Amino acid sequence: MSIVLRKLTLNDCTPNGIAKILKEKQAGREINYKALLHYIRTLIDGDTSTLAKLLTSIEVVVALFDKNCDALFDSITSYEWEKVEECESKQAVVSFLIALMNSQPFYTNKIIERCMRGLCFPRNNAIVIHRNNIEVIEFVSSNMPAHLKFIRQKISQCFPHKSRPLLDHQAYIANILNVSKVLPVFFIDIIFAIVEKLVKIDSDVIGSTVANTPHELFSFDEDTVQEKTQQNEFFETKEKLDVLLSEMLIYLKKETGHRSQDNIPWWSKALVSSFDCHVLKAQSPHIPFLLFYHFNLHPAISWLLLDYFWDKFSDKNNPDVVRQTSIMYLASFANRAQNVDLFTFQRLLVTVSHWCHTYISTSEEAAAKCRHDTFYAACQSLFYMFSYRHSELIFATNSKRVLEDIDFTTVIHSKLNPLRHCSAPILQMFNKITNLYDVVTCNVIIERNSRTLLSSVAKFENEEYPFKACSLHRVAQIIKPHFRDMMCKDNLILDKRRRHKISENFDDWDAVMAENSSIVALSPNLQSMSLE
Repeated sequence: MSIVLRKLTLNDCTPNGIAKILKEKQAGREINYKALLHYIRTLIDGDTSTLAKLLTSIEVVVALFDKNCDALFDSITSYEWEKVEECESKQAVVSFLIALMNSQPFYTNKIIERCMRGLCFPRNNAIVIHRNNIEVIEFVSSNMPAHLKFIRQKISQCFPHKSRPLLDHQAYIANILNVSKVLPVFFIDIIFAIVEKLVKIDSDVIGSTVANTPHELFSFDEDTVQEKTQQNEFFETKEKLDVLLSEMLIYLKKETGHRSQDNIPWWSKALVSSFDCHVLKAQSPHIPFLLFYHFNLHPAISWLLLDYFWDKFSDKNNPDVVRQTSIMYLASFANRAQNVDLFTFQRLLVTVSHWCHTYISTSEEAAAKCRHDTFYAACQSLFYMFSYRHSELIFATNSKRVLEDIDFTTVIHSKLNPLRHCSAPILQMFNKITNLYDVVTCNVIIERNSRTLLSSVAKFENEEYPFKACSLHRVAQIIKPHFRDMMCKDNLILDKRRRHKISENFDDWDAVMAENSSIVALSPNLQSMSLE
C-alpha cells in the first residue's frame, strides 16, 4: 500500500515547523520528514529563491540534527549550487553548512568532501572560481585544525576521473590553485596532487596501444570499430594532457614572474619535491617539462636542479634505478637547457668524469663479480653530454685543458669496458666525433667488443633520455625558446670568429679551476668536488 506524502509549503517550513518535523523523525514518525525531503528536491529543480529561505529556517534548528538525518543532509547537498549564477541560494547553503559544522562536527568530513568535489563543476561551459566552496574550506582550516589532514587527502582524491571532460579538469585545477593562494598551507599538497594527476594522464598516453603501434605508410586494411575508438581515446587523452600541461606552464610563468619573485622558492621546492615523489620513478616523458621550464625561466637558481640530480645520483643509499635515472636527467638538462652556459657545462663534464675515474680505481678488481649499472649509466651520460655539445667544447680556447681533465682514455680503456654497455646511437656519435677531432680512439675497442662471443646487449639500449623534443604541440611552443637543439654537421667547421666568441672569458681554465669563488652557476656540492 503506497503512502501519499503531504505536500509542504514554505509556510509549513518555519523554524518551529522544521523543529517539529525533526522531533517527529526522532520519535519514529517519518511521514512529514519524507515530505520535507521531497519538497527540498522539488525546490532544487525549480525555485532556488524559496530554497534559500527554507535553508535559512533549517539553519536555525541544526542543533536537532543527528546521525539519522543523513537523508536530509544528502538532499540539501545534492543541490549543485556551483552551476547557478544566482547568489542568494549559494550563500544560504554556505551559511547552513558552516552552522551545521559548528553544531554537529561529525558532518564536517562530508561537507569538506562535497565542497571539494564541487570545485570541478564548470558553469555555462566556462571555468569559474567557486568562492563559496573555498569559503567553507577556509572556515574549516581556520577553526577546525583537526580536519586539515582530511582536506589534504581530498585534494588528491576529489580530482576528476580521467574519463571526465577536459573542462572539468581545467575547472578543478583552476580552483585548487586558487585555494593555494587563500590557504598557502595546502600549496605543496595541491602541486603534488596536480603533478600526480598529470603523470597518470601521461602514462595513459604513452601506454596506449595507438602510441605504440608502428605507422604503416601503405596500409589498405580499414580500421575496425575498436581501433577507431582506441584512436579517438588516445588523441582525446593526448589533447587533454597538452592543454592541462600548457596551462600549468603559463600559470607557472605568471606566478613566478617579475612581480612575484617571492614565489620562486615556494614553486622550486614544490616542483622538485613532487618530481621526486611522482615523476622520477615513473615513465613520464612530458611532465618533467614543468621542471625544465621553471628552472629555465630563472637561470640564477638552475643550480638547485643540477644539485638535486647530482645528489640523487651520488647517494649510494639510493636504488640503482634511481641513480641511473638521475644521471640521465642531469645529462639531458645540461644538454638541452639554454641557460646552462658553457662554463657550467664544462664543470659538469669534469665532475662526472672524475666520479667515473674514482669508481674505476676502486672497482676494477671486482669487475667480473659485480654489477656496475650505475657506472655504465654515468659513462654513457658522459659520452652523450660530450657528443651533444661537442661543437662548443671543441671551439673553446680552453678545450685542450678541459679534455685533459675529462680524460676519456682512462674511462674507455678500463677493464669495466663501458663502450660495450653503451647504446648504439650514442656510441656511434661519440666515436665519430672523437675520431674527427682526435680526442680518443674507440675503434679498436668497439671492434674487439663486436668480435667477442660474450658481448652483452647495451644496458640502456631501450632507455630514452628525458627532455627530448616534446610531441605535445602547445607545450612544445612554450618551451621552444628555452630548448637547445644538437649542433648539426655544418657547425663542425672551425670558425675563428665564432671560436673566439664562444670562448670569451674562459681563456685561463687553470686559473678559473683554482678559484672556487668564481663559480656561480653550480651548487656547493658540485663546487666541492676537486678538479685538480
